[in-house]
Amino acid sequence: ERAARSGAKASKEALPVHRVQKKENLWKIARKYYNDPFKWRWIFKANIRQIENPNRIYPEMVLDIPRY
Repeated sequence: ERAARSGAKASKEALPVHRVQKKENLWKIARKYYNDPFKWRWIFKANIRQIENPNRIYPEMVLDIPRY
């Protein structure tokens, strides 16, 4: 769970999360959640603490998917 992972209190409306699979990238994930791959930057910004390079995400990473 996101709250347990971050140590924060659980909110009523926790952000959805996505566990990265092999061969996925931010472009594909943004297309899945927003139907717009150009919104990959939203996911990158929401996860900037764990993604050093937006071109390099790895399987099993758990990413917050922000609502916009």
